[in-house]
Amino acid sequence: MEGSNEVLGRRIRRLRKAMDLTQLELAYASRLSPEHIGNVERGTTSPTVETAAKIAKGVGVPMDRLLDLEEAGETDDSITPLGELTNYLRERPPE
Repeated sequence: MEGSNEVLGRRIRRLRKAMDLTQLELAYASRLSPEHIGNVERGTTSPTVETAAKIAKGVGVPMDRLLDLEEAGETDDSITPLGELTNYLRERPPE
């Protein structure tokens, strides 16, 4: 069974490729190491909220969109840690 880390990693890879970025370019834009980007994309590590925010900025999307895996049709389970975080972020004011 696939976990939320793998689903998020696939989402990040799709967004990166849609922006025509290499892992190195995303790492530079996100101020993260290329190795860390690779680990996140493979789902072998769970990104912190700070790391997810950096990656979202690097691919040019709001963090709530990056984490909204249900909207993208990538999971049916809205009761995942990422789903809960997404719901929490939606309720927060933009600032």
